[in-house]
Amino acid sequence: MKEKWKISIRIAGNTRAPCLSVLLSKGYQVRQFYQENDNGSYDEFFEAYKNKGRFSADSPEELLGLVCMWEQRGNSWKELTRNEYYLLQKLEDDAITLNEQGEEIDD
Repeated sequence: MKEKWKISIRIAGNTRAPCLSVLLSKGYQVRQFYQENDNGSYDEFFEAYKNKGRFSADSPEELLGLVCMWEQRGNSWKELTRNEYYLLQKLEDDAITLNEQGEEIDD
């Protein structure tokens, strides 16, 4: 039985602009880039700047996530605590596998 959520959001085309808008409302300057790769095609990425801080990601959604993580943790953002390590391990250990219809399967 599927749960009925009051809100359910997944990264999609309709999340890009709202994430960029939030970054701008937080006072960040945002730039979009296309960089040529080894295949001759171009990779898209985004950067946000504020107070001599630079954040870079492949999408506006990821960019907002990095900014929010740094705003919460500050310059000690990469200092993983023991509890955070265990939380990540537990999440990975408890992960489920879904089929194409979104139904849980044994792996």
